[in-house]
Amino acid sequence: VASANTANATQIAEQRAELAKKESQIERLERTLGTGKRNLDATRVELEEKDKHAERLKAELERLKIEKGVKVEELEAQLEEKNQSIDALRKDLESEKQSLDIVVAKM
Repeated sequence: VASANTANATQIAEQRAELAKKESQIERLERTLGTGKRNLDATRVELEEKDKHAERLKAELERLKIEKGVKVEELEAQLEEKNQSIDALRKDLESEKQSLDIVVAKM
């Protein structure tokens, strides 16, 4: 009976040691999991901030494209006006030259 009790006691002690080891592993895993969750949350917040920043940059880019597009159109209109003005001046110059040629020919 004594040897059976000793064997049972030894077996119970081994099971308790194994149980303590498993509990320690569980605690380490829970700490690791908690750290992983905190890192994941921090990464999620950082990603959300970066997404917001990217959206702001996209909006600014669109605004600049529209603004620059309007300026390009204005500059093109100004260029067209100047080209028309130059064409008109060339016609006036040609007309004056012809008039002078006629006057010189009559002399």
